[in-house]
Amino acid sequence: MLHHPSSLLRQFQTTLDVYLLNKENHIRTDADVERITGYECSTSVLQIHGNRVIIVREPMERTSPADGLLTDQKQLLLMIRAADCQPILAYNPDRNIIGLLHVGWKGLVAKTIPAFFQKLNTEYGVHPADTFIYIGPSIRQCCAQYRETDHPLREFDETFWNGNFVDLAGIADKQFHDAGVLSERIERHRDCTCCHPKNYWTYRGGDKEKVQEGWTNVLAAALKTHN
Repeated sequence: MLHHPSSLLRQFQTTLDVYLLNKENHIRTDADVERITGYECSTSVLQIHGNRVIIVREPMERTSPADGLLTDQKQLLLMIRAADCQPILAYNPDRNIIGLLHVGWKGLVAKTIPAFFQKLNTEYGVHPADTFIYIGPSIRQCCAQYRETDHPLREFDETFWNGNFVDLAGIADKQFHDAGVLSERIERHRDCTCCHPKNYWTYRGGDKEKVQEGWTNVLAAALKTHN
């Protein structure tokens, strides 16, 4: 487990807890995450590879279909699971609001990132330029191969493609930029999950059955009680 994995967000350690859990942590249930992080109240969603973002104010089990969470409640641990998809944390220090996003290729096509920032602005009046972003390890272009010529990802500019290999991280970064997030406020973990199957659960890198059983990497975050 990495506590405060983002060097960009460490300046907010007094107000924000961030955890990155990978293969060595053997995470399958939300209770596993609570046990490792020490948080008693947590919330997660039934991730559906869509663009629904919800506001959470109390503990919640994985029953509500969504791929994004937002909260201003302290001591409530938010969780997003991923095993090649991009796990994303957004933080606004001025209003002390956090959000988590699960963005796979379907989420990029569904415009989950723009939907998230629209929700953030509508509900809290926060502009994307006032947020800090951390993206955990995910599959990178070296391993993200899609041979179908009519694949939905082909809607994105050819500059994101190298033959049949697509830069999913680059597409996400473009969506962040288009939303108004400042490039200096974005930090991305360099690891490709598929290239490091010993460290991370990876759907495409050999863990398909295990991932379907519920074994995943987890990005979790919570607002602290005391500033």
